[in-house]
This record gives sequence, C-alpha cells and structure tokens, in this order.
Amino acid sequence: MRWIDMHCDTVSEIYKNRKGTLMKNTLCVDMERLERAGAQMQFFACFVNLKDYRTDLRYADEKKTKNPGIYIKNADGTGEDKESEDRAYKAVRRMISYAKEEIDRCNQADRKIKQQNTCFLNPVLTVEEGGVLGGKTERIDELYEEGVRLMTLTWNYENCIGSPNSANRKVMRKGLKPFGIETVRRMNELGMIVDVSHLSDGGFYDCVKYSEFPIVASHSNARSLCLHPRNLTDEMLRLLGNKGGVAGVNFYSAFLRKEGRAEISDIVKHILYMIDKAGEDAVAAYLEHNGYVIRDRNWRKNRLELDIVATKDNGLIIVEVKTRSNTEYIKPQDAVNWQKIRRIVIAADAYVKHFCIDAPVRFDIITAVGDAGAFEIEHIKEAFYPPVF
Repeated sequence: MRWIDMHCDTVSEIYKNRKGTLMKNTLCVDMERLERAGAQMQFFACFVNLKDYRTDLRYADEKKTKNPGIYIKNADGTGEDKESEDRAYKAVRRMISYAKEEIDRCNQADRKIKQQNTCFLNPVLTVEEGGVLGGKTERIDELYEEGVRLMTLTWNYENCIGSPNSANRKVMRKGLKPFGIETVRRMNELGMIVDVSHLSDGGFYDCVKYSEFPIVASHSNARSLCLHPRNLTDEMLRLLGNKGGVAGVNFYSAFLRKEGRAEISDIVKHILYMIDKAGEDAVAAYLEHNGYVIRDRNWRKNRLELDIVATKDNGLIIVEVKTRSNTEYIKPQDAVNWQKIRRIVIAADAYVKHFCIDAPVRFDIITAVGDAGAFEIEHIKEAFYPPVF
C-alpha cells in the first residue's frame, strides 16, 4: 500500500542541527526509510518560529502560560512585528534553498534506484508559519516559484494572516484577517494548498468560506477523541470532506489521547473515526432520499453517542454508520461487535427516555465504502436486536 505523509519537520531539524541528510539521518524520517516503508509522497515543512526572530520578547512563553499560543500584543494592538517577519522570511528562504539541494542529491540517488526497477517517492516542500509573509502578497509568489506547494497559515501565535488555535475561546473565535483572506485567494490562483492545521476555529471556517479549492489539515486529529484545540471537531471534519479536502493524522501523543503515551491503537482509532465522519454525510443524504427524516446526528450524552437518529413510518431508527475506503481487510459492519452493540443500545435507551419517545425502535447499520463523493452505500435493516444485559 502506498501512502502519503502531509507533514514532518525533518528539513527544519537537519537544517538547524545538521543531523544527517535528507537521504539518511538519525531523526524519525528520511528518504531511505520512506522508500522502504512504501511511501508515495512526503511533505517536508520549512518551519521558522517567529519568536526566535523577535528582539523584544513580546511572545508569551508557551511553557509558562496556561493558554499556549497566546501572544503579547505590540503597542499598535496587533501580534505582528514586521522586522521579525522580514528576518524570518529570509531564514525560511535559506532553508528552502538548503532543502532543494538535499532533494537534488536524493534525485541523483533516485536515478540509480530506478535502474534497479524501484519507484522512489515524491518530496513536496511546504512552509509552516504564514507569518513570514509579513503582509506582502508578492512573497506568496516568490515561495511558489521556489517550489513551495503548501503553506500552513499560522503556527502557535497570531500573525498577519490570522490567529492560532488556543485554549482561549476568544482567540479560537477569531477569523482570518483581511490579508489572510487575500492570502487564501492568491494561493488558490497559484495552485498552492491551504493548510489549516494550527489555525483558530474561526480561521478554519473562513478558509472553508473563501477558498475555491479543497483545503487540508496536514497534521490534526479528531477533537471528539482527544479534546485538544489543535484537533478538528466533527463539524470541521464534515466540512473538510464536503470541500474535497483531507486531514493528515498527527502521531504526537498529546493529540491522540488525554493522558499517557499513545499507542498504534490510538492512531487507528482517529483514522477510522475521521473516515466515518466523512461517510456520514453520504449516509444522511441516502436516508433523506429514501424518505427518512433525520432527527439528530452525533447525538451525545456523557460518553454515549449515536451516529444518526431518524424516523420513518412512525418508527425510530438508530443508525450506526461505518465508513471504509475498501473492504480488503474487514467489512465495515463486522466492526460492530457485541461491546459496540451494547453501547449503542444503552445510548438509544437514554435517547428515548430523554425525549420521552413512545415508538418502536429499530437498529440499522449503514456502510459507506469508497472515497468522499463516490461512496457505495449498503443499508442493513434490523442489523441486530437489543441484547438482554
């Protein structure tokens, strides 16, 4: 299976610390290992921390504040500093030049590898921290000409584009600045991918609104599984899918689980959960087309959840949605084991009591197999009966 990784900091690390080369190093990612692992494409981020280029230490220390990502404003009332942005822009340009040299060396090795009838992966350069633009649209064009094909609009601080994700609700509600909207539109014109990871919730919704093309969240997980502001809500996941965009799963433990060290099973949970949310829209459309009335989607009470609750012919239908890209390893419906059935039935009982519903209840499973926009729907009516606990 060929796969794509939309974000890594390898280029930034080897540039700053000279820890090996892009072809081979002691970090987590290098070209040799990516090829052995069957990667199809790797996005390499050129990242600069604007705080490192400021001389006045106006940024709050994210290790000492309860709200990481909160900036200290300048005298003009903004979180912007043109001089530091200019210095950071020059630094990222140097990093891009270094990355291109590294990629050229990999391409030379690629020619030798192809002689052995193997397929090398495709590296893609990105910029993480749109603040380096410094409010200058022409810099987007310059970065594109240098080979940059994706830009993460913000990092952990406010910049000329918008605000970051944060534990502070006021910051999270902030949308794109006028230059941020201009940036999205210019990136669309050039064909540069808009990346919303690190962006505030308000900024995310503005990107959905103003971008004419699909957007991505290069390294963000499901907020419903791990309550971290960097992760995406269910609504965001649906909007991302409806826009034709994609999300790249972040393997960092803090974004996978609330406490402790994350395991592979945590990564799988987030992957399957996000795929399921993408398929729910297709399932809801299918139900409505077939005469069902949707009462609720993703109804929750405490830790219980129902995917879709619908009505038809005076009956209440509890729908469990299962989405997969294919059925190579397991049929989606086979993932509904007895433990899952038990939780669905308990949640359905809570729903009926909460809304004082007096109607027959049916439990269905609907599977959506394929990709967004081209799902194959299978509706299994009366998929199971409530067990006796």
